[in-house]
Amino acid sequence: MVTSVAARVAKVYCAANSSFALVKASDEQNQQSQTAATSDELYSWGATKEGILGRIISSKEIASPSPAKVEFPEDVSISDGRLEILQVSVGESHAALLTADHKVLCWGSNSKGELGLGDTENRPEPSLNILAEGAGTTKVSCGNSFTFLISGLNEIMIAGNLPFAVQTEQGEEQDFIATF
Repeated sequence: MVTSVAARVAKVYCAANSSFALVKASDEQNQQSQTAATSDELYSWGATKEGILGRIISSKEIASPSPAKVEFPEDVSISDGRLEILQVSVGESHAALLTADHKVLCWGSNSKGELGLGDTENRPEPSLNILAEGAGTTKVSCGNSFTFLISGLNEIMIAGNLPFAVQTEQGEEQDFIATF
């Protein structure tokens, strides 16, 4: 018996103009697979603005009303060859997800550096967040034009443009990392 995609939706994430559905791989699927374990899947639909849906869409389309699968780079699977998605967060024009092996993938608008990729180029497809690399990220949260990451050491890392200034005692702006 094959379980339908709709029956396997574990969570739905919504923003103002876009939505995502996380579909967890079932134990049944993994048992039936003769080759590799089955990965979790993410589906997106809504406005196509600045690549928020995480997939290549014709520049003529302003919306994608039907859910379609987001494809991930092959280098983000965990050791057993499958992708396990722990968390998804959606901002105004960008999104991020956290994998079981603590990798963070981001896509969409990057005009303020909110994807944590070291540049300000928009990404219509998921890209590895370099800010999170090696940090053992445990949580991710997208805001309007920024992304918060919490490391395994309980440090808060922020990519993008905060709605407030973070300055040192000398009045200089710097990357914000707080330890709790």
